[in-house]
Amino acid sequence: MSISLKKFLTLPYKTRCNRVADLLIPLRDNLLKGDFVSCEDTNHIELLLNSSKDLSWAYERFKSSSQTRRGRLESYHLLIHSLKEETGYPISENSFIQVRSDLEKSEFSKSDLVIVVENLRSAFNVGSIIRSCECFGVGKLILTGYTPDIENISVKKTAKGSIPFVDILKVDTINKALEDLKNKGYTLVASETATKSIPLYKYSFKKKTAIIFGNEEIGISENTLSLVDTVVEIPMRGVKNSINVGSAAAILINSYTGQVYG
Repeated sequence: MSISLKKFLTLPYKTRCNRVADLLIPLRDNLLKGDFVSCEDTNHIELLLNSSKDLSWAYERFKSSSQTRRGRLESYHLLIHSLKEETGYPISENSFIQVRSDLEKSEFSKSDLVIVVENLRSAFNVGSIIRSCECFGVGKLILTGYTPDIENISVKKTAKGSIPFVDILKVDTINKALEDLKNKGYTLVASETATKSIPLYKYSFKKKTAIIFGNEEIGISENTLSLVDTVVEIPMRGVKNSINVGSAAAILINSYTGQVYG
């Protein structure tokens, strides 16, 4: 990937920005992993930047990098994004750095928690819930009704690569799924604002719990509410008295995890 100074100086401005960014990426990734960054690599990048008057801004930022590993990591990372912006092709917001330890931690034991979603319409919300399930080690996610599944492009984008690490089941109707969970000893908890709902901070989760979330506009169906063991709600102080279902799922999953697994 290295390029000679003579060749580098013949390239258009945007191409030079892109080449320097591409040289910085492996250095940034090495720092992120705690690996070694050679002086030869950093000196070569410094030479390229210092030899281009129109890249003096990048040279100053590169030279002013902190000498700590974290400081250099932050500086290189932000400079990569700035250089890519200059090319007119910024790094996609869906592009995340893959850290080696991400995969090393992927085999941790999952919780007994099951998340069930009923007739969500937003692929964004589904992807967000998948990310929360992966983050907190949820045992299973069940998508029911017309909820977008994992083949949906928007679900994949929003899930940010977490789909392979979550046990996801897609079923047409919710009744059978809830019946199976009850037969396995699960307590069915609906997340809904209702007359007899229990404030989340007053509820004690059991280890074998399934939390159900409903449609963004009309909530959980009347039929499903008749099948659950209890209903909990997130206490709110705002005027709108509503919260995105993806955010609600993250709050309840975190609450369960903190209570049951500490």
